[in-house]
Amino acid sequence: MENRKVSEIDQDVASPCVHLCRLDGQSICTGCGRSVTEITSWPMMTPDQKWNVVQAARARLARRRAHTG
Repeated sequence: MENRKVSEIDQDVASPCVHLCRLDGQSICTGCGRSVTEITSWPMMTPDQKWNVVQAARARLARRRAHTG
Protein backbone atom coordinates (compact mmCIF):
# COMPACT_ATOMS: atom_id res chain seq x y z
CA MET A 1 0.00 0.00 0.00
CA GLU A 2 1.25 3.49 -0.80
CA ASN A 3 2.26 5.85 1.98
CA ARG A 4 -0.41 8.34 2.98
CA LYS A 5 -0.54 11.30 5.27
CA VAL A 6 -2.78 10.92 8.32
CA SER A 7 -5.04 13.67 7.00
CA GLU A 8 -5.63 11.65 3.82
CA ILE A 9 -6.86 8.68 5.84
CA ASP A 10 -9.53 10.79 7.51
CA GLN A 11 -10.79 12.30 4.25
CA ASP A 12 -13.41 10.61 2.10
CA VAL A 13 -11.97 9.01 -1.02
CA ALA A 14 -13.34 10.04 -4.42
CA SER A 15 -14.90 7.32 -6.53
CA PRO A 16 -12.58 6.13 -9.30
CA CYS A 17 -15.56 5.90 -11.68
CA VAL A 18 -14.75 7.38 -15.09
CA HIS A 19 -18.26 6.84 -16.49
CA LEU A 20 -17.11 4.22 -18.98
CA CYS A 21 -18.96 1.39 -17.30
CA ARG A 22 -18.61 -2.00 -18.95
CA LEU A 23 -17.97 -5.31 -17.22
CA ASP A 24 -15.52 -7.87 -18.50
CA GLY A 25 -15.94 -11.65 -18.18
CA GLN A 26 -14.76 -11.50 -14.56
CA SER A 27 -17.29 -8.81 -13.57
CA ILE A 28 -14.58 -6.13 -13.42
CA CYS A 29 -15.38 -2.69 -14.81
CA THR A 30 -13.10 -1.95 -17.74
CA GLY A 31 -13.39 1.78 -17.02
CA CYS A 32 -12.43 2.02 -13.35
CA GLY A 33 -11.10 -1.47 -12.57
CA ARG A 34 -13.47 -2.18 -9.69
CA SER A 35 -15.45 -5.38 -9.20
CA VAL A 36 -19.24 -5.31 -9.13
CA THR A 37 -19.10 -5.93 -5.36
CA GLU A 38 -16.70 -3.02 -4.88
CA ILE A 39 -18.90 -0.73 -6.96
CA THR A 40 -22.10 -1.60 -5.12
CA SER A 41 -20.44 -1.52 -1.68
CA TRP A 42 -18.67 1.80 -2.27
CA PRO A 43 -21.20 4.04 -0.43
CA MET A 44 -20.93 1.93 2.75
CA MET A 45 -17.14 1.65 2.79
CA THR A 46 -14.87 3.50 5.17
CA PRO A 47 -12.28 5.83 3.65
CA ASP A 48 -9.58 3.25 4.36
CA GLN A 49 -11.56 0.52 2.58
CA LYS A 50 -12.13 2.86 -0.36
CA TRP A 51 -8.41 3.64 -0.54
CA ASN A 52 -7.65 -0.09 -0.68
CA VAL A 53 -10.21 -0.58 -3.46
CA VAL A 54 -8.73 2.31 -5.47
CA GLN A 55 -5.26 0.77 -5.18
CA ALA A 56 -6.53 -2.68 -6.20
CA ALA A 57 -8.47 -1.20 -9.12
CA ARG A 58 -5.40 0.69 -10.36
CA ALA A 59 -3.39 -2.53 -10.22
CA ARG A 60 -6.08 -4.40 -12.18
CA LEU A 61 -6.14 -1.73 -14.88
CA ALA A 62 -2.33 -1.74 -15.09
CA ARG A 63 -2.30 -5.54 -15.51
CA ARG A 64 -4.99 -5.24 -18.21
CA ARG A 65 -2.95 -2.63 -20.09
CA ALA A 66 0.18 -4.78 -19.82
CA HIS A 67 -1.65 -7.76 -21.34
CA THR A 68 -3.38 -5.82 -24.11
CA GLY A 69 -0.41 -3.74 -25.13
